[in-house]
Amino acid sequence: MSTCLDIRYCRTASSIVFSCLTTIFTCTWVAVHPNIPSPDESIIEVTLRRTGLTLMAVIAPEIVLVLALRQFFVARRIAKDHREHGWSQTHGFFALMGGFTLVRGHDDEPSELLLPEKLAYLAPNEFPRISKDQILDRSKRDLVSKALIMLQSFWFVFQALARSFDGLPITALERMTLAFTILNLGIYGCWWNKPADVGFSYPVRMRSADDAPGGNGSGSAGEEDVDQREGSERGMKTEHKSNVMNVLRHCAAAFRRYVQRAGSSATEAVEGQPYPLRVLTLPVCFLLDLLTPPFYDMAGLGNNTKTLRKRVGSFYSGNIEEKEVGHVIAAACIGSTMFGAVHLVGMRVSFPSHWEETAWVVCSIITISAGPVGVLVMFVPLRFGFERMSEFGARMVVLVYIAVRLMLIGLAFSSLRSLSPTMYRTLQWTTVIPHL
Repeated sequence: MSTCLDIRYCRTASSIVFSCLTTIFTCTWVAVHPNIPSPDESIIEVTLRRTGLTLMAVIAPEIVLVLALRQFFVARRIAKDHREHGWSQTHGFFALMGGFTLVRGHDDEPSELLLPEKLAYLAPNEFPRISKDQILDRSKRDLVSKALIMLQSFWFVFQALARSFDGLPITALERMTLAFTILNLGIYGCWWNKPADVGFSYPVRMRSADDAPGGNGSGSAGEEDVDQREGSERGMKTEHKSNVMNVLRHCAAAFRRYVQRAGSSATEAVEGQPYPLRVLTLPVCFLLDLLTPPFYDMAGLGNNTKTLRKRVGSFYSGNIEEKEVGHVIAAACIGSTMFGAVHLVGMRVSFPSHWEETAWVVCSIITISAGPVGVLVMFVPLRFGFERMSEFGARMVVLVYIAVRLMLIGLAFSSLRSLSPTMYRTLQWTTVIPHL
């Protein structure tokens, strides 16, 4: 049966879209492990930040893999450095995500974040005494839920491969989703031991307000049990006085300032150029300063060490060593190449028109080469001391990549308007095997 003649063995366009969107949601919103928010932030601010991370993961999931790899290597090194305290990689992740906060006073007012590099300055009786199980208890996701998410990804991969073995084509949207699921396995593997959706940091009490890591004071909180600190932790949660509209106005004002900074930076970049050249380069520079900084920072090429008073930045990954950089670059290039290759090679995909198929192939080739080309464009100029050229080239690669990814997403959905009859045919064995 080459076409879908029996409704019992057919699927609908809506079921294809639903399956793909739920899987992409699993590979983005659910797979992202955000850092611990500030106790002063509202749920709206936390949700908006996570929404932004999810959108970035949809556009450039390979860069999320780079962030996960950086945090994986640094968390493993942190655990190794403090193994005498019984620390595991989970402890290292918890420290990287802003999990420890110095508190002072009778009300346990947060004083400053205890970043990983400051842990070495703590006295033995000041060192945070929290076990791996106690950290995981704060996580909103246990091993079973993580395993179910991985199972969902594996199921989608097996389903797509089974259609290929049976000679059935898949839609462009399914092919794009398949690329997400394969890359998601690597991301989730890196973050397997990272706590998810932790709401509050663990308080570390110093003996006096003047005592800080590296100082002369010796703390007195080391003997306290975790359960005795729950009251202190609850004291860290301050009442957020702003309502929904105030939060939205604050976010709108922050976005307006971001756009103004991008415009000012672009204007400074073209200053001194001849007028005709300035007219041509100003829009490009503005787009570079507007769209690329978040992706640039997530990849660890920008201000990834940014920390605030009560939380670390969204892309904070600590201080990565030079020998670890090579491992991250190699793994990221392999991951990005595989992600792009899934769009192009292997299973059959049909498009409504020839130009859409050509555009899909071209965009897929650019996606495959984006990782290696980005590395060359960035590091070759650095080799000869051209730092500004390196940064400009890397941001241009990111900008082109964003445009290509958006085009691939558009093509994946536009191809659904005219599907061949064999696209609607489903495998008979998938109706009897239990799955999510």
